[in-house]
Amino acid sequence: VGRLDLDIAQADHTVATVDADVSIPGFVAGRDSLGPQTVEGQLDLECRDVGPVLSVFAPGLAKSSGSLTAHVTPKGTPGDFRLIGSGALERGRFDLPSGLRLRDVEVSMVSDGQGSVSKQGGATSGGGRVTLTARSARSEQGWIDGTFSAKGKRFQLINQPDAQVFVSPDLEVRLAERKAEITGQVDVPFARIETTQVPSSAAA
Repeated sequence: VGRLDLDIAQADHTVATVDADVSIPGFVAGRDSLGPQTVEGQLDLECRDVGPVLSVFAPGLAKSSGSLTAHVTPKGTPGDFRLIGSGALERGRFDLPSGLRLRDVEVSMVSDGQGSVSKQGGATSGGGRVTLTARSARSEQGWIDGTFSAKGKRFQLINQPDAQVFVSPDLEVRLAERKAEITGQVDVPFARIETTQVPSSAAA
């Protein structure tokens, strides 16, 4: 049996709480085999602002904000372990070390405990937005089958003093056993790349 109750505070204000416990009822160490035992428990995460947490564990993302929630329960046995529940990031803002400024970041994920996981999300960068959707499931043979799509207009992919690149993706990826099929296109409505050095091979 394991239990965790954790509060993360900043300036006397709680910014995140974690409530989790995992147990294997009836299991006796030294007598029972762990593999076929049923796992029970739950995990509840509420984070009002990911910024203070990331500033500690990922200093490169110190200029971040957004709320994060997760509510999941385990299903199955230690040998066949799955999670049921959902998680979501809302109103995310991230200033990345690469120079990108992501705004209005939204991500949600739902697992049905039967091997199917669905994800949706989106982000704005440089005034353009991209949306992502994905669904995956494990086949009877153990392979991951699923679909992934990305759609957007004038999403800033590179933001550097000497490089500015915007893309408009319309892609879909289908996975089936060992095969991947990619359809669609990625348009580049604007790109500017400057260089102050000319390779010797390009000199007249």
